[in-house]
Amino acid sequence: MNEIIIKWTGLMITGLKLLASTVLARVFVGAGLTIVNFVYALPVLKDWVSQRLAGLPAEIINIIGAFQIDKAMVMILSAIVARIGLKMFVSTTTALSSMLGQEQGT
Repeated sequence: MNEIIIKWTGLMITGLKLLASTVLARVFVGAGLTIVNFVYALPVLKDWVSQRLAGLPAEIINIIGAFQIDKAMVMILSAIVARIGLKMFVSTTTALSSMLGQEQGT
């Protein structure tokens, strides 16, 4: 009976370690992508949105500013960029992990 409890406890601890490492990895990846998105992608997106809105009449720009549509557009585009970055990161790490052990032809 003691062997069963010891084995079950070991399996539970191993499962919790795997779960914690997966959750922490996702948190760190998300935090890193958020920082990169905020520092590098967001200014470019803001400039792009401002350039697209520059040709509109002043009344339309005032309405867009009053309803903060420009900020909503930047938020949506920023979320899209973050999602694409996460997909690229996951696919890159998956490809790298599949190549491990194959560098010497084994």
